[in-house]
Amino acid sequence: MTQSFLDSDIAHPPFKLPSHLADTSSNIPLWRGIGMARGSHTSLTIRVTAKERRTLLAWQWSKTIPAGRARRGKVILLMADQVPIAHIAAMVGISRRFVYKWVHRFLQEGLVGLADKTEAAAPAWPEGREGTRVGRRLTRV
Repeated sequence: MTQSFLDSDIAHPPFKLPSHLADTSSNIPLWRGIGMARGSHTSLTIRVTAKERRTLLAWQWSKTIPAGRARRGKVILLMADQVPIAHIAAMVGISRRFVYKWVHRFLQEGLVGLADKTEAAAPAWPEGREGTRVGRRLTRV
């Protein structure tokens, strides 16, 4: 007697197929573990005071501060909420290297460290330039 295709073991596998990709109750070795967290976990932890948290949240809605500073504030808030660094980098749109950079700077300097170094260092007008402009105008009149 010949065995039909439907009666063979190939048509009825000895394992159950998962109803969803994240279903780990399946005994299929390749699918086991899908949906579980992967990667290493960082030992970096940030404790943000209530005042700092309020300031960082205010930065997210502010229209007067630079966008880069608001982005850095979001990095710190997410890090304080223990979101993985790779997720923070993807959400904010920067590399993991810069997530580490801003977290370390926040830990060393606090909220002041989140400002651009060039932003604080470069004056709006170089010294003497504004005064000579006014002086020239006065001499021509």
